[in-house]
Amino acid sequence: MITRQSKPRSIAAIKTANRRSRAPYFFSPQTMRVFRTYLPSQTWQGKGSSTLFITADAEGPDDNAKHVYTIRRSLYTGEIDTVGRVGGFGAFAKLYEAKQAAAELSESEREQW
Repeated sequence: MITRQSKPRSIAAIKTANRRSRAPYFFSPQTMRVFRTYLPSQTWQGKGSSTLFITADAEGPDDNAKHVYTIRRSLYTGEIDTVGRVGGFGAFAKLYEAKQAAAELSESEREQW
């Protein structure tokens, strides 16, 4: 049974849940290094017991490559999904755009749930 959370999980809690999941490599140091990923700290409540968060990944292998921003969903199982409904991987060129879209998605999902 999936229960509704009262507030979204923190990035640290998302990482812990992911390490215990069937696919524990999303936040591994090697993965984060290859994609030059960093994680803004803000999270939002998603539908059910999911939490929305943003990843910033380098657009290419060049050290000077700019970062693009993607809205992700941490599921109650600890697995991570890319939210395709709002553009998919690297859909946002600016962090503030990704944050605004995540907040709007969170609001929409909470109203529907």
